[in-house]
Amino acid sequence: MRLLHTGNAAALSLLVLSACSGGQGTPNDASDLLYGRWAAEPNWCEPGGAGSAILFAEGRFEGRENVCEMEASQSGEGEWTADLRCEGEGMTSRERIAMAVDGNTMTLTYRDRDGVSVALVRCPRD
Repeated sequence: MRLLHTGNAAALSLLVLSACSGGQGTPNDASDLLYGRWAAEPNWCEPGGAGSAILFAEGRFEGRENVCEMEASQSGEGEWTADLRCEGEGMTSRERIAMAVDGNTMTLTYRDRDGVSVALVRCPRD
């Protein structure tokens, strides 16, 4: 959880309540639903496989050949949009994506690539 310094008791109360909940967050919390490793094929979750998994983390999107800063915002239940600023193979690029999570599956849509979508499965948590 990212907590900005506000200097008031409400922020402290939120932190205490979060600690009491065991850090589980709400069911739609990005840390529970979105963050983790995802792959187009289940065997891509394994190191050294034919493909590679994508890592979604707070402020970060990592693919096989690029690392991106990610600014994500929730757009609906289990849905997010994000702006990426990526570096890879000596180039910098920007891209917009949308993510829809349903259990252990995600539809990743590349909004700047004519809306091309990819179905992903969640990799087992380590």
